[in-house]
Amino acid sequence: MSTLSSSKLVLFLMLVPFAVACRGKDTGDDTGGDSHVDVEPLAVLSTQPADGDTLVHVNWSISAIFTDEMKPGTLTKDTFKLTLDGVETPGVVQYANTQVVFLPVYDLENSATYTASITTGAESWAGEHLDEDYVWSFSTYPCDDADGDDICDKLDIEECDGFDNDGDGVVDEGFDSDSDGLADCFDAETCDGVDNNGDGLVDEGFDSDSDGIADCYDEEECDGLDNDGDGRVDETFDSDEDGVADCFDPEVCDGLDNDGDNLVDEGFNSDHDAVADCFDTEECDGQDNDGDYLVDEGFDSDGDHLADCFDTEECDGVDNDGDGVVDEGFDADEDGTPDCFDIEVCDGHDNDGDGRVDEGFDTDHDGLADCFDTETCDGLDNDGDGGVDEGFDSDTDGVADCFDVETCDGVDNDGDGFVDEGYDDTDEDGTADCIDEEVCDGLDNDGDSAVDEGFDSDHDGVPDCVDVEVCDGLDNDGDGYIDEHVCP
Repeated sequence: MSTLSSSKLVLFLMLVPFAVACRGKDTGDDTGGDSHVDVEPLAVLSTQPADGDTLVHVNWSISAIFTDEMKPGTLTKDTFKLTLDGVETPGVVQYANTQVVFLPVYDLENSATYTASITTGAESWAGEHLDEDYVWSFSTYPCDDADGDDICDKLDIEECDGFDNDGDGVVDEGFDSDSDGLADCFDAETCDGVDNNGDGLVDEGFDSDSDGIADCYDEEECDGLDNDGDGRVDETFDSDEDGVADCFDPEVCDGLDNDGDNLVDEGFNSDHDAVADCFDTEECDGQDNDGDYLVDEGFDSDGDHLADCFDTEECDGVDNDGDGVVDEGFDADEDGTPDCFDIEVCDGHDNDGDGRVDEGFDTDHDGLADCFDTETCDGLDNDGDGGVDEGFDSDTDGVADCFDVETCDGVDNDGDGFVDEGYDDTDEDGTADCIDEEVCDGLDNDGDSAVDEGFDSDHDGVPDCVDVEVCDGLDNDGDGYIDEHVCP
């Protein structure tokens, strides 16, 4: 729907002179009286559209002419209204001389009956009001509008937009340049020598190689372009079928004619033996047989950059001369392990081939290999078994006999074959006092300078073993009996 337009303002201005001509006549009194005094009561002389008019254009304004000049401030949207089915139509009210105009904000609806009214609130300069609200009705132009553009079909022009603009029952007629039944505005250009979309151009967008010939009429060439527009470039120009067109493909050694010159693997025969490099086999002969710019590659078993056929075997765990045997001639002890990987062991042989026998196996540095040496008590590991003076700790105190000191404990501490030698044996019974036990025998058995201590049951100062039992109620002789055989 169109908004307030200049055409409504023009209509308003055209009606102003008519309004002036229709003003009420003055009294002819030229005495300087009030120029606004009316001969007749205030009334509406005419309206545009008139009451009952039909076929009113939807973009017209609504106006009324009064019998006298009006106060502009009393002519507003509250005193001049336009309604459709009781709903007010938004608009602007303007006034000039004796004419008031209602300018709708939007075009009116087709085939609709509107009601206009001016209320008694409108007032003339003379202070007069209408006797009652002035009301009139009119109908807008009845028409079909098939495309909904607010232009009646009979006034509308067909466009290519998928609508029947002119209401003739046909959509987009006159817009099918290629007569394929599809309107130009919905048709897509195809490569067929016809202007499919009606833009005046034929097969536009279908010249992939920009040579001025439409793809559907162009022929493919080997030039890196899609000449015929089939989405493929240089098709049929790929002799070796590697996806690279012949005109861009360099010859490679693969048994094919890569560049399409009818020659196969030309330029790939480094050793001139009539076999292309890619099919030739490298040999150890000081030449590049397979044309890879490497000589005798694959023939360097030990990775020393000297071809096997020119290399000498060394002891390094690698087949230096490429004869299939590793470190041959380097196994001094003939144990199957090359000297350079063999470990010297104590066995009377030169295991690692360094010219020395059992080196590193003389723990006590006596010139005799551990495996042939005997352990002695000297504070050294003579036999190289990781133990020092093993078998030389008679009292098992962790100190070798040769470094141990004899103590009085009933053990041969220093491993000399004697026990507690050098310690007193007061009773000369062969047991040192420190481990001897006192017995009642008239001797100091434990060397504590006391004789038969602990053996005087009756505490008479006479050891039990020499005491005589008497009848006194005591065990005088320490035999466990009291007054045995002595009391009547």
